[in-house]
Amino acid sequence: MLSHSGRERSPFRLQPIIVRLLLFHAAREDSLGIRTAGGSDSLAALFLAGAITDTLALGPMLVPQLGQLLLGFTDLSGPYKFAIRYAASLMLAWTILLVWAYRDPLPRRFIAAFTLLVIYGLIAAEIMAVRSGHLEAWRMIPTWVLQVCLLALFAGSYHCPWVQRHPAVCARHARRRESASPSH
Repeated sequence: MLSHSGRERSPFRLQPIIVRLLLFHAAREDSLGIRTAGGSDSLAALFLAGAITDTLALGPMLVPQLGQLLLGFTDLSGPYKFAIRYAASLMLAWTILLVWAYRDPLPRRFIAAFTLLVIYGLIAAEIMAVRSGHLEAWRMIPTWVLQVCLLALFAGSYHCPWVQRHPAVCARHARRRESASPSH
């Protein structure tokens, strides 16, 4: 992919956009008229980041040449197109679900837990593709970094309200783990 200056540009440079959008969301007055209850701003921003990430992921699914450029696929035959279009419809549906969760994050925070399962599934499929030789690992590294960050953020956002309401349970659990671990 060429930049406006004519130099080769990595297609993975789009990922910092997500970080900027998260910062923009956190700093702005809610110009969309979407009000979030106290403590749900980070969850709303996370749902928005997930929706943006999914929207970007639709590009290589809907434009086979982009998938070829980003992932190195050479066999863009009928079976590939059939499977990738199935995947694109599911990715689009999940994107819409994340936008829906963004609009009212606290009551819909369970979507974060389901999103964790989706990300785990995507990572598993990618690892199998790399191990079988269908994908080169270096092409997946930026995606895996992004996915690990999203996993940590979705898990933290989902569990954070519970942890804040039950600090004694968390402290007791941490003490049990410390006492069960062997001394050095």
